[in-house]
Amino acid sequence: MTSILAMCLMANAACGYSPLLNHTHPVRTPVSAAVEGEATPACRFQFQNGALCADFVWIKEPSGGGDEGSAKIYFWVKALPGAYSSPLFMNVDVKLWMPDMGHGSQKVKVQQAKYPNGQSMSGVYDATEVMFVMGGEWEIQLQLKDAATGKLIESQKINYRVR
Repeated sequence: MTSILAMCLMANAACGYSPLLNHTHPVRTPVSAAVEGEATPACRFQFQNGALCADFVWIKEPSGGGDEGSAKIYFWVKALPGAYSSPLFMNVDVKLWMPDMGHGSQKVKVQQAKYPNGQSMSGVYDATEVMFVMGGEWEIQLQLKDAATGKLIESQKINYRVR
């Protein structure tokens, strides 16, 4: 009986928030409530000294149970909201990182979004295979990398709570 109780306490203390240990439960903040075509996304990620904005909008939000999600990533020049524009000569990557546990998740697949006719959409990217391996506090990092060398140019992040 003692070992079962000890295992339950360790499981609740291992990651995230535990009602047994009287941790607070912060309100989960959605990355964005914007839906393509309905609202201008929020400038949650600011690159190049704030001149370039980006937002990460869930299409299918994953849980911490290993299911995969997908999102749209929008880029625009801050002075021109609603006019989406790809970062010049750069590739876009998404990294999921859990700082409290010191690990990330599987690589997120990012590619430029396409219109139904197959033409690329400027400034809009599809992020698929988005998976959080467990619940808790995560960072969603948007990374801009040099298209020729793959070298990291700039990275911005937002905090994200996974249930």
